[in-house]
Amino acid sequence: MKKLLQRRAYFWISAISLCLAIFWTYKAVSCLWEEQTDVFTVGGISSSRKPNPAWDVHLLSQEERTELDRALSQKYYYLARGNQAFAFLSEDGRYVLKFFKQKLFEPPLFWKLAPSAWTKEGRRAKKIWKKEDKLRRDFESYRMAFDELKEETGLILVHLNATDWIGRKVSITDKIHIEHSIPLDDFNFIIQKRADLVYPTIDRLMAEGNVNAAKEALSSILGLFVSRCQKGISDSDPDLDKNFGFIDGRAIQIDIGRFTRNATKVKFRDRHLSQQAAPSEVEPPVIKDSFKAWLSENHPDLYEHFMKEYQTLCDQNGFKPLSPVL
Repeated sequence: MKKLLQRRAYFWISAISLCLAIFWTYKAVSCLWEEQTDVFTVGGISSSRKPNPAWDVHLLSQEERTELDRALSQKYYYLARGNQAFAFLSEDGRYVLKFFKQKLFEPPLFWKLAPSAWTKEGRRAKKIWKKEDKLRRDFESYRMAFDELKEETGLILVHLNATDWIGRKVSITDKIHIEHSIPLDDFNFIIQKRADLVYPTIDRLMAEGNVNAAKEALSSILGLFVSRCQKGISDSDPDLDKNFGFIDGRAIQIDIGRFTRNATKVKFRDRHLSQQAAPSEVEPPVIKDSFKAWLSENHPDLYEHFMKEYQTLCDQNGFKPLSPVL
C-alpha cells in the first residue's frame, strides 16, 4: 500500500512538473517571439470584412494620385508597433505605411463559438458590440481625417474598404527581415508623410540657437489646432509628445484615430443612439498640461510666447478655454 501511494505521488509530481515545464517553455518562447517580431504577421493585418460605403473616401485628384504613385513605387521597412497599427518606413524616409491590427476589431473566437449557456445574459452581445463600435468610431475618424483634414494630417491615402483601383503590390520587410508582397487593394491601410516629433524638434532648434524657428513651429501647432476646431472636429487625445510632428516646419497630426463630432460617448445600453448623437459645438484647442509643463521647464521663454499666442487665438476665434487636459 505504501509503495502504491509513493508511485501515485511520484506520478502526480512528475505530471505537474511536466505541465509547468511546458507552460513556462511556452511563455518563454512567446515572449521571445513577441520581442523579436512585435507579433507582426500578414494574417494579423488581413481582413475579410465586406466593404462599407460609409468608409469610402473622396476620389483622388491627379496630383494626389501622382503623390501616391511616388510613395508606393518603393520598398518599406519595419518601423514600429503602435496601439492601433504596425508602421513601415519608405526607402527614402519620406513616407510611413500603417497597417491596422485587425484583431482590435474582431471579438475573440470564444465569444463567437461558446454556447450561450457558458456566458452571462447579454455578455456576448456586449463584447461583440464593443468591437463593432470601435471599428465604427476608428474608421469614421480615419475617413474624416482624409476627407476633411488631409493637409493637417499629411495623409496620402486612407484605404478602409477592399478596392480594385490601386492595382499594385508593395514590398514590406518585417522586424525579422522577412519580405512580404502585399496586394494593397485587399488591405486596410494608411499612408502618410513622415514627420519629425515635436519635443525633439523644439529641443534641436533651441540647441542650435534658432529661437525664431522654434516660435514659428509652436505657432504652427496652434494654427493646426485652430484649423481643426473651426471645422467642428474634436480630438480626444491631443498628445503633443507622440501624436504630432513637423514636416518642413509645418505642424501635422500623426495619430488620426481619435477624431469625432459627437459630444457624448455612447455606451452599450445606449447603442441605439450611436448613429443619432447630436454634433458637438465648435470647441477650443485643448493643450495638455503635460506639454505646458515640459515647455515651461525646458524652454521658459518659449512657454511665455506659446501661452500668449494661445490666448490671443482663443480671443480672436471666440473660444472659451476648456478645463485642462492632463
